[in-house]
Amino acid sequence: MNFFSRWTKPRFDPERIDWLFSHFSWLLENYGGHASFLRNYHLIMPGSKDFPVSTKVPSLQVEQVFRSIMRHMGMGNWAVTLVPMTRENAPDPESFEKDTSEHSMGYSSDGAAGYFQLDSWGRAKVGYGTDLTKDFTTLVAVLSHEASHYLLTKSITVMPGGWKDLEPVTDLTAIFTGFGLFQANTASVVYHSAAGQSASNMGYLPESGRAYALAIFSELSMLDPEFVAKQLRPNPRASYRAAIEDIRNHRGSEMKQLELAVNLRNW
Repeated sequence: MNFFSRWTKPRFDPERIDWLFSHFSWLLENYGGHASFLRNYHLIMPGSKDFPVSTKVPSLQVEQVFRSIMRHMGMGNWAVTLVPMTRENAPDPESFEKDTSEHSMGYSSDGAAGYFQLDSWGRAKVGYGTDLTKDFTTLVAVLSHEASHYLLTKSITVMPGGWKDLEPVTDLTAIFTGFGLFQANTASVVYHSAAGQSASNMGYLPESGRAYALAIFSELSMLDPEFVAKQLRPNPRASYRAAIEDIRNHRGSEMKQLELAVNLRNW
């Protein structure tokens, strides 16, 4: 079944949007509530303000970018080892849990652009493909997804529908913590070359789903939607603007519930 088409025809499937709101609410409840959300998270932008880099060495640049991501997510002091993936040390794609969620684009057997591992001693490791150093936006999208896996290990209740939705919820968590521009802009990218064109899909939530989640984030954060829209590629921009309209016209009660989300712990 082509779940991507279900998001786009019609543009927003009400069942999928209900899923986004219920899981956004779950994230708020598990990570501090609305007030904490406003205090701790902001829309992360490319550039030196959010990603200060003080070296020209590529591997060290990636390390500094990753540490910035961890700080923005509130995990700046969490221990984690960052590992560049090569052919020699890349995990076997078959060793990864297959994504069985109905809310994703499906599992890709082409291998992982990144991975997160937590061993039995509680030691965390994040791996990333070295090719990602050529594309900053994709690098941040992948690393924020993997860092979100780490953040989700600290949730205190089971997500709605159970852990089968872990991968799309991980994409949503990256958007929840401020990385929506990177997630939306890398969901579906077409590359043009002399040999023709090729498409690349990153992550699990489809493009329109990420754009809608970004719209929830920006409305909850009281951001100017036109400012946000200008940061997006044309396709997610169109979906984002449609999502803002849908939220304002049809999802007022759901937004109110997010503003009133119960804080289950001090975060």
